[in-house]
Amino acid sequence: MPVMGNRGFNSNGMMQNIVASTPVPLPMQPDIIKGVPLDPFSTQIQEERFIANNKYLKNEHQITYVNVPGSNHPGVESFERLQLAFESGLEDEVKWALNTCLKMSVTAPYSLSLKKVTFLLDHLIYYFNYDKLYNQDNIAMSKINSDINMSLDSAIILRNLAQDIDNAGVIALDLRLRDIILVVLNNNLLINTTMIDDLYDSVKELLRYTLDIAETVTSYISPAPKDDPLFLSLMNLLTQSSDRSSIITILRSLSRLMVRSNNSRQHAAENLTNEVLDQITSYLSLCSPNSITDSHTTDLIIASIDFLYQYCLPGDQRISNLLNSNLRSLTIKKYLPKLLTFNVDYQTEFSNEMSALRLISRIKPPAPLTPPDLNEELLGRLNNLNEPERATAWMRSSYVAVEEGEVTQVSLWRSYESAFSNSEKKLLPAVDFIKNVSNAFPNSSAMVINLGEGQRRFIIKGIEPRRVPVSVSVGKAESLNRAPLKREDDVKNASKISKYAVQEHFNLFTYASNSNLQPNEVNTSSALLLNCIIKNEDYGRELFIGSLELINSQLLKIPKLLPHVYDTIQALEY
Repeated sequence: MPVMGNRGFNSNGMMQNIVASTPVPLPMQPDIIKGVPLDPFSTQIQEERFIANNKYLKNEHQITYVNVPGSNHPGVESFERLQLAFESGLEDEVKWALNTCLKMSVTAPYSLSLKKVTFLLDHLIYYFNYDKLYNQDNIAMSKINSDINMSLDSAIILRNLAQDIDNAGVIALDLRLRDIILVVLNNNLLINTTMIDDLYDSVKELLRYTLDIAETVTSYISPAPKDDPLFLSLMNLLTQSSDRSSIITILRSLSRLMVRSNNSRQHAAENLTNEVLDQITSYLSLCSPNSITDSHTTDLIIASIDFLYQYCLPGDQRISNLLNSNLRSLTIKKYLPKLLTFNVDYQTEFSNEMSALRLISRIKPPAPLTPPDLNEELLGRLNNLNEPERATAWMRSSYVAVEEGEVTQVSLWRSYESAFSNSEKKLLPAVDFIKNVSNAFPNSSAMVINLGEGQRRFIIKGIEPRRVPVSVSVGKAESLNRAPLKREDDVKNASKISKYAVQEHFNLFTYASNSNLQPNEVNTSSALLLNCIIKNEDYGRELFIGSLELINSQLLKIPKLLPHVYDTIQALEY
């Protein structure tokens, strides 16, 4: 019979033939791949053994690669590599190129100059476009990017590059980009979508970046003519959006599109409807005390004021159109003067809580019943003295000579005993301690008061406990160098005491504390708008008749605002 053989591994991991002396029938089992052991070594062990038995790999770290083809050749220049990646059209290559440009636009935007890297804008515009924003029945979708992530990356890159003045000029002059911006602003995907999904969120993010790009572009194409598509699209989006950040960006873009407009011909401002003007004017009410003030609120107010200023700047016709609505005129009249001092920490007589009116004290509060506790430092100095000097110094530190004062002998002794309970030195006997009081306070004396029915009260006349302890030297000086206090000597403002109640001095508020306050951007912008409106004699000046006193009161809060509202003050009458 033929001999059956199996292949396995020896101890060195090498294959060997194992010959069985007696044929052994194999049990029925699934097909086993020939040459593969049933219990092979792990991959890691096999690799370790392979490297250990391979002389070339084992000594690879000692090999120096000299004159190897490709060494010391970094390859093509980085921008050429980017260009080749874009032109290849391969998805992985394009994503790598977009990711590289995105990193560069954040970390080193100066290196991506569109005037020097001329190929970049064409590719960014291509991938910025997104096929889902179009009506697929009317356009060949094969030539438009279908990856929303690529569109987002391109939008972020364009948005970052547009922050540079030179790049912004190149972007603004490209008509293809303007067309795509209009497509994004007018997209039906956001407006008509009834269910929020990942695509909805992505397109909304794309809209956010597009608005930032449009804000930069508008500075280079102003003044916009009447029926300008970009102006109309932004105005339409303003009425539909409830996102504060988007509204701020739209207002800035609309304001820039109205810059340098005049009455010589019709401009985009003629397309503004009463609904839009009402909405923008209503944002001035955010300066109300009941509104929450933060950086976004301030930005929205500034954007609204700047929009109204650019709208009114050409003159009487637009100012009259703005103020011919009662709602808008009353809103401007009420809130524009308030914006002159918006978000400034000025002080008035009503800013802080009024201090309570106080009367000069005419009676002394009752003396403490017990002497004050001594701190460790003072107690240590007293313990360094021997008796009776220690007892004398303690009494002078804890008690004060007062002509009408008195303490019981028992309470005085117990206070002395309690103060030095932890001291190793012996205390004076009670009799000697009481006799020593006259040494500490020459004008004091021990007395016995008969209370009747055989009862007597032993007191020390002429001293009382202090409210705050004093040092040994201060206590000695007070007891030896002056006469005992009278109660009225310790009363606050004793020289002013009379039989009538007298009020303490009350400091009147002065506005001098506001003289160094600087007006912020909201204040100065509001002053510009106010000056512009006041120039219109038919509507503007008539609207603010009687407001001069209010404006002057605002100047008391921010005196440095005077140069900004000087024209208004000169034009108005009381």
